[in-house]
Amino acid sequence: MRKLDCQLVDEGGLMGIIPWFSGTTATQNIEALEDALLNAAVMDSSDPWLSYRNTGGVTAGTAELGVIGYVQVAAMKSDSEMKKFVRRVCTEMGVKVVDEGGFEGMVKFYSGTDNFQSFERLQTEIKSAANAPHTWARWMPSATAKDKK
Repeated sequence: MRKLDCQLVDEGGLMGIIPWFSGTTATQNIEALEDALLNAAVMDSSDPWLSYRNTGGVTAGTAELGVIGYVQVAAMKSDSEMKKFVRRVCTEMGVKVVDEGGFEGMVKFYSGTDNFQSFERLQTEIKSAANAPHTWARWMPSATAKDKK
């Protein structure tokens, strides 16, 4: 959990997921375990069993553009920080934000304030918006056909 910068708050939650990774109920890889732990740290709960510490001072501008960075920003539960992060993801994907209102509405489903979904789902939503007419996103002229798929 140190690698993910998380702190165990209640051992009961950890004991609840162990069977899914130990072979008792199922066997999964380390990436799936890390994903489960990061999701547990972000999920809004009145009785959390795992918390994200952010000892490195990660911000939307410094978070890696991947699953771990996404979850770190979502753990901040800040629409404005997630907006900055998603804008960076869009730029990396070759997508330009053309409607701020639509963009802001979409971000709320990923920021951890109202909802939280997977990083993969975020990327799919960005591509879908860029491929559809009259949405908040457009492909940048430099985006290739490969980017658009």
